[in-house]
Amino acid sequence: MCIRDRSGTTEERISAITKLRVLTSKVDHPPLKAIVKTEIVKDLIAFTNDSAARWLNEKVLHEILWVITNIASGDKDDTKYVIEIGGVDCLMKFASHHDNNVAERAIWGLGNICGESAKHRDFIHSKGFMTTLLYFSERQDLSLSSLGVVAWTVNNLCRFKPAVKLELVAPVIPYLVRWISAKFNPEILADSLSALGFIADISNQAIDLLVMNGVVKLVMEFVDPKLDLKLLSPAIRCIGSIASGDEAATDSICHANGVEMMVKLLEHPSKVIRKEVCFFFSNVAAGTVAQIQRIVDAPDVDKVLVKILRDDPIANKIEATWVISNLITTGSRGQVWWCVE
Repeated sequence: MCIRDRSGTTEERISAITKLRVLTSKVDHPPLKAIVKTEIVKDLIAFTNDSAARWLNEKVLHEILWVITNIASGDKDDTKYVIEIGGVDCLMKFASHHDNNVAERAIWGLGNICGESAKHRDFIHSKGFMTTLLYFSERQDLSLSSLGVVAWTVNNLCRFKPAVKLELVAPVIPYLVRWISAKFNPEILADSLSALGFIADISNQAIDLLVMNGVVKLVMEFVDPKLDLKLLSPAIRCIGSIASGDEAATDSICHANGVEMMVKLLEHPSKVIRKEVCFFFSNVAAGTVAQIQRIVDAPDVDKVLVKILRDDPIANKIEATWVISNLITTGSRGQVWWCVE
């Protein structure tokens, strides 16, 4: 292959790199395994470290990073291979490149890697990637598509169990709030809402940070039955997780009329949404008597819960059962009697 052949011309080498990018970008069955076996990706990484490679301009560098990104997007073995041959250090090096296209492609590759598992996520965090990512997001000439890659990557940096350490993702909370407030596009909104939900799952301290940053009121804007599921689902999940926090956290939702708004979604046509709403109510039902009273006072909530217990899939029935169980355990005598009736 001309990439390896030192006797080949620069034009031939660049052409071979472009063809390799096209091959790895195929939608159906890209030959990633065959390319990995040639170990040609090692040569591509070596080129990026060769100060004598004068032909390596931004366009060619973008092509090389694209190949590495595509390999990293394969199965877990492909991702592992990219890590083992130094792909992460290569991508990190160019994630702060002055050319936005080059930096975005490197960020995309790192996003693919940290989206593979909690282990890979933590490894990418150990490189200080979040700081690099947030600096990139503040570039004045950043396109909306580039910001979309950033939001998607942030979501991957926050996901998986065991949960990520709060100190690693706390700096991104104000950015997520800003991106959601701006309502750039559905994709950025969906990834940002999802990331907030993952952060809320970390700990009560994480929930407190979200509440202090005005997340409850902001996310409640997306608890709307008319919205697409890709926005509605992460919004409900985020609020449900915040409701699992301490009394003040749940109070912040109640003060935003969260219970009353969620009741409207108990009969949503999507079984996934109904399950998430029941998860929310189970957390409120584990709260104070005053918080539980918001459930009791909501119109027809008892009838809808009975309907879910009778007709919904087993996963939904389990969540609805937790609502009843928590209410009976922590509610007042009158509230328990309401539940029995």
